[in-house]
Amino acid sequence: MRLSVFTSIAFVLGLPWACTDTAESAQPCADCADTRNFGVVVPDAGVASGTEDVDTIAPPATIDDALAALNTQRIASGLEPVTLDDELTAGCELHIDYMAGEGKVVHEQTSTSAFYTERGADAGPRSLIAGDVYDLKEAIVLWTEGLYHRVALLDSGTSVIGLAFRDGYACLDPFGKWDEASADTGPLYPGKGQTDIPTTLNAAASPISPVPGDWDAPTGTVVSIGFPAASTMGDSPVLEVLSMTSGALVDGTIRHPSDLDDPYAALLGSTVALVPRKPLAPGTTYQAEFRGEIDGQEVNRIWQFSTAPEVSPAP
Repeated sequence: MRLSVFTSIAFVLGLPWACTDTAESAQPCADCADTRNFGVVVPDAGVASGTEDVDTIAPPATIDDALAALNTQRIASGLEPVTLDDELTAGCELHIDYMAGEGKVVHEQTSTSAFYTERGADAGPRSLIAGDVYDLKEAIVLWTEGLYHRVALLDSGTSVIGLAFRDGYACLDPFGKWDEASADTGPLYPGKGQTDIPTTLNAAASPISPVPGDWDAPTGTVVSIGFPAASTMGDSPVLEVLSMTSGALVDGTIRHPSDLDDPYAALLGSTVALVPRKPLAPGTTYQAEFRGEIDGQEVNRIWQFSTAPEVSPAP
């Protein structure tokens, strides 16, 4: 399968097109009929209902804090850090003005709206967006946990981004100045030697999920490996995750760009992922191993990561 530049950025250029009942269908799936479903919405601003305490909630993260958090993950995943771009940030700010004015999380702008702007309408379709989040750091965590959002967030062709937040709405433009020539590195998630990885996939991370519809929640954090955007990938890649404590393989399903069972496979670009059926064990070191054909050559990649320890309930 040829992983073209178009495929690698299909996430931002063709969300309504990409959300289909089958890989080839042109009809939108039922869950995707409303374009607002392509954003991330977290009820109660990310705070569990009934637990709000203004004395214990941390102040919202600044844009610099959010950028540092993103770059920490990019470096852990084997990528270069990104910097802020004023032009892309201005586009994100205008798109947030539109979402806040219309009161909805949506990529596309309606030209007849009083909140429409040409620059905001340009930024919206290619950006990661979120609504009702506490701050930008929370949005970045959610985008990283969600597999298809992660693909866009951890892209080696991105060196500058736009980033904005207001009134619970977040916007990150990773593709406004995407460089094909720089898209020559594939990310790991979790990164090699990375620690404190969540054990469980947050169901609120994305409305488009790699989890099979007949699985029971909760499921485990998705492990993934990417390759350069122009790579040619074989049709049957393997990604296994092994507990170094029990020696058992993690039960799950593999998602890859030619997976006919995944209606969002086109969004994966050059990424292969393992979706665990159950949460990973806390405080455990895991070994991930990829085996597959890349550009006509057999490739074998092995790395380890560790999950966060179990948190004891408060007395």
